[in-house]
Amino acid sequence: MPTKSLKAAERARDAAIEQVAESNAWWIRQVMPIVKDICLRRVLFTTDAVRHHADRLVGQAPEPRAMGAVMTAARRAGWCEPTNTTHQSIRVKCHARPLRVWRSLLLENGHE
Repeated sequence: MPTKSLKAAERARDAAIEQVAESNAWWIRQVMPIVKDICLRRVLFTTDAVRHHADRLVGQAPEPRAMGAVMTAARRAGWCEPTNTTHQSIRVKCHARPLRVWRSLLLENGHE
């Protein structure tokens, strides 16, 4: 894959995540403690777990892409990192699509 194309795609991705983060800032701020709590309790997880608790405690995301902004923020905070593994979603509306598995950095590194 040409490097220029990859760099352009990464810039476009980052710009889209930033735009979503700005337009969904309130929801994201409410969901971040949920992600941190999951990272303190589970070594591996998918966004199905985050959505389950967020839907119950905060309400559904204003738009589906907001979860990407949440996970980007959690990664930047050093709470978790993406793995190269996927797991099928258990959410019926997702039709068992593959979801990235995330690894907690809070449990593995003994933080908090």
